Amino acid sequence: MRIFFPLLFFTFSIFHAQDNSNNSSLGQLKIIIHVDLNSYYLIIDKDYDKFITVNQDSIFTLSVGIHDFTIVSNKYRDYNFTVNIVEGITLTHDCNIITELKDKNIYYGSSYPWIKSKINSEIYTDDDSEIFIDGKFLSKGPTLNDLSEGKHIIEAKNSFAETSVRNININSKQFQTILIYNKPEKTWAQLLGFFPGASQMYKGQNFRGYAYIGLTVTCIALAIKYHYSFINNNDNYIEYKQFYNGSDSKPIIINGIIDYPVLINAMETQKYYDSAKNDAKMRDIFIYSTLGIYLINILDALFIEPAGGYRQSNEKNLMQGFSMNLGKSAIGINYSIKF
Repeated sequence: MRIFFPLLFFTFSIFHAQDNSNNSSLGQLKIIIHVDLNSYYLIIDKDYDKFITVNQDSIFTLSVGIHDFTIVSNKYRDYNFTVNIVEGITLTHDCNIITELKDKNIYYGSSYPWIKSKINSEIYTDDDSEIFIDGKFLSKGPTLNDLSEGKHIIEAKNSFAETSVRNININSKQFQTILIYNKPEKTWAQLLGFFPGASQMYKGQNFRGYAYIGLTVTCIALAIKYHYSFINNNDNYIEYKQFYNGSDSKPIIINGIIDYPVLINAMETQKYYDSAKNDAKMRDIFIYSTLGIYLINILDALFIEPAGGYRQSNEKNLMQGFSMNLGKSAIGINYSIKF
């Protein structure tokens, strides 16, 4: 008994000293917000699962050392800062810079969607495309999701178009927008109509695209060929016309044959004149053919749709009103997001 009580007292003293040590290794941080926020969420040391709901200015007791802080609110991008907590001292941090979101329905650079509904990404694709993440089916059409941290392979598969593949990296709880379409976008398809065959190939109409390219190149090449032939024959025509105007009408004997220089020059002048005239006609035909093909190509780009139609989901906004029916959970319970 004489040994027991001193030992008990010694043990109690150690625990008491440790408790006092723990208490003395604490400091405080006061956060002052200079924007009109009724409330916000505070994440300490990137632990998003233990966020703190805060109303305006608040004081927090923390262990001594360096801590990372993230302030999350509905209308602003995440605000990050680091503070070195000092034992027994209340530090003050003024949030002088908080960037407001330009579009309240797009939470780029914000963790607010994840805090409210465990959503960190929105995937935009065609309405009838199927989305696969790392080979596993995710959903059909545009969707909101909470993707795990790290790298992923996302695929969009559609029976009317080629499969689209993207490598993405989810590195935080901040909201990300992912675009992965299969079908062509209408405006872009029409703008490509200014380049023969480009719109058709973009829409997956490769045969027509190659046909427009081939016909355009052929017509341009032939127009150039006949234009240079016209220049050459026209120069010869002018040259022989001058010979004809200055030639002598007296006959000459060449190898025992009587001929007239004026007649020879007249025949050559007529020959090159006819050739130049024919070249000019053919050149103009291929120039007008090129213009006609180009016009038909533009009309094709404007009015002929691809087999599966154009994409439609690019006009949607999944975050509109921040509400979406996500269907059934893993245990078969219907649930939705509304806030």
